[in-house]
Amino acid sequence: MRLTDLAQRGMPMVQVIRHLEGLAVDSVRTDEAAGGALAMRHTLSCGHRRIAVLSGPQSSSASAARCAGYLAALNDAGAAPFRLIECPLTGAAGYDMAVALLSAPDRPDAIVCGNDLIALGAIDAVMDAGLSVPKDVAVIGYDDMAFASARPVALTTVHQPLQAMGATAIALLSQRMREPRQSAQTIILPQHLAIRRSCGARHKDTTHDLI
Repeated sequence: MRLTDLAQRGMPMVQVIRHLEGLAVDSVRTDEAAGGALAMRHTLSCGHRRIAVLSGPQSSSASAARCAGYLAALNDAGAAPFRLIECPLTGAAGYDMAVALLSAPDRPDAIVCGNDLIALGAIDAVMDAGLSVPKDVAVIGYDDMAFASARPVALTTVHQPLQAMGATAIALLSQRMREPRQSAQTIILPQHLAIRRSCGARHKDTTHDLI
C-alpha cells in the first residue's frame, strides 16, 4: 500500500528527512539544499577547483536537494562540477565511482559526496590508489554518521541533527494522534558543517594527512 493511500485513510504518520511532495502529512527535515551549498562553499574556500560530485539518487528528495545545493554554490562561484555522477548511497558504490574518477588522466582534487557512506568508499579508493587525503584528494560527506568523527576517518561532513529530528517526529506524531484534524506541519531544523581533516581546511597548519 502506498503512503498516499495510508494518508487518505487517516493513518497518523510523519515524514523524516525525505519529503514527498503532495503528501499532506507532518514532516521533519533540514534544508538539504542549504546544507549542500554550505558543504560546497567550504570546499571551494579550501582552494579546491576540480571538484567531483558523487550525488545520491535523484529519485530521493533529500539527495536531489543536496545536489541542487552543490550546483547552486558552484554556479554562484562561477564554476561547474568537474564531474557529476549519480551514485547509490553505499560505500561500495562510492568506492567504484571514485576508482573511475581517480583512474582518469585528470583526476579531481576534491570529491563531494551525497552521504557519508559514499565518502567512506571514496576515501578507501584514494588509499588504494596510493594517494593521500586531503593532500592529493579532499573528501566531503553528508549526514555526520557515527563513524565520521573517528580519528582514522576524520570526515568533514554536514551534520544532521538526527536525535532532534527523531524527538520532533515523535512529538508531532503524538500531537497528530490527539488532534487528527489539524493542518499538517513541516518543521525545518538547522544543520551545520562539521569541519575535520578530510577537506584539507587545516592541512597547511599542524594537522597530518589521514593517509
